[in-house]
Amino acid sequence: MRVKGLVSYDGSHYQGFQDQKKDNINTIQGVIEKLLSSICNEKIVIVGSGRTDKGVHALNQVFHFDMNNYRELNHLKYALNRMLPQDILIISLQEVNDDFHARYNATKKHYRYVIDLVRNPFNINYALYYDKKIDEDILSQGINLFLGEHEFKNFCSNKEKDSYIRTIYSFTYKLENNQLIFDIIGSGFKRYMVRMIIGTLLALNNHQIDLSYIETRLNDIKKGTTIYNAEPNGLYLVEVFYD
Repeated sequence: MRVKGLVSYDGSHYQGFQDQKKDNINTIQGVIEKLLSSICNEKIVIVGSGRTDKGVHALNQVFHFDMNNYRELNHLKYALNRMLPQDILIISLQEVNDDFHARYNATKKHYRYVIDLVRNPFNINYALYYDKKIDEDILSQGINLFLGEHEFKNFCSNKEKDSYIRTIYSFTYKLENNQLIFDIIGSGFKRYMVRMIIGTLLALNNHQIDLSYIETRLNDIKKGTTIYNAEPNGLYLVEVFYD
């Protein structure tokens, strides 16, 4: 039986979502797999919709796994949540078709980046502190440059070998409660891509760079990777979409 799971987690104390196949590396995937395997009395391997890096959070991360020995999904969800640490919560488990794949069937992803404009010691793991005045005009112009289909090689890790072409469908921001909050929805995101985009926009807001810095790196992959990369603590995976 193939099962689709939805999980929410605080990534502050984990080395990311994806298991790194190394001893003593604490990951979200590793914690869930260990408990699932114990409860189901069989080796369970889960597949996530994508990785989130160390310190990144998720409101609704999607994963799937196959199992043979356990059929009561409501009981399984209850058992997992009783045993999981309090910073990981299984939201739902449901049976799906055998051809469902959490990663390859995903059509869009929604990420959020949260910035505190006033220092808040209680948010140190959940928002980036940024004390500069927000230039909404230049910020909006910068955001608009990222919309649409681009080759994002200069705005992500260059270590991955598959295509760097992605489409950004929606990219907005709002100022509320002394926070600057970005929401970005795209066909997919390469490693560090959201953080590098946000970091570059903050550099633009600081007038460290101008709009041409973004334009040239979107239009010419030989211009080199952006040097700006926002910290992971403000990043949240909000939702993964499927047809």
